[in-house]
Amino acid sequence: MEITYLCPAVNTPTGGIKVIYRHSEMLVNQGIKSSVFHVGNDNFVVDWFVHNAVTRKARPLIPGHDFVVIPEIWAVPFAEKFDQMRIDYAIFVQNGYLINQGVEPRNLHLLKRAYESAQLIMSISEDTTEMISLAYPQLNPQKIIRLLPSVGQQFYCAPKQKIISYMPRKLPHHASLIEFFLKENLPVDWELRAIHDQPEQQVVNTLSVSSIFLSLGDREGFGLPP
Repeated sequence: MEITYLCPAVNTPTGGIKVIYRHSEMLVNQGIKSSVFHVGNDNFVVDWFVHNAVTRKARPLIPGHDFVVIPEIWAVPFAEKFDQMRIDYAIFVQNGYLINQGVEPRNLHLLKRAYESAQLIMSISEDTTEMISLAYPQLNPQKIIRLLPSVGQQFYCAPKQKIISYMPRKLPHHASLIEFFLKENLPVDWELRAIHDQPEQQVVNTLSVSSIFLSLGDREGFGLPP
């Protein structure tokens, strides 16, 4: 069996994409054949963090040999396609609040069918599992697999500096308000530093020396401590 993770061809630092890469990488380290397939660009490789994941070119999928992991945001189009091809698949829900994102009301029955037909549903948190069960109470609870998030071992503590850091990507309007109201009122020896579109090591370095981290997380279903 070969396990393929579908992934957007996006090189902007995004936690969900990193998780997909790490999952596939861990499977390979355990001797399981696995790869990441970037939909729409099979020559694409993420380069904003160090990894050993394998990416694959487009090729025909073989029933009984290929198993595909679909991000929750693509459940409808790909689940229907794989059902027709008789390809087994799982749905990887990294955000329970995105289950119906981009699905028109007239296609909600296709979304329900996608979750019912999935071999597994991978959930990133207890809250996410509750969201899945709330949307589809008829699902067998044993089909929903609870996964544990990890930030890896690269993060470290360092002597703190007078830095207030924040990530504006999730709530950009909130971030702009913080910049507007806080910047002019900070003591001259304090810095307000945005963490955005940076390589992983730069993010690690900033967080390690920040005295304050302002969490601007949107609805995601779990929160990691600063």
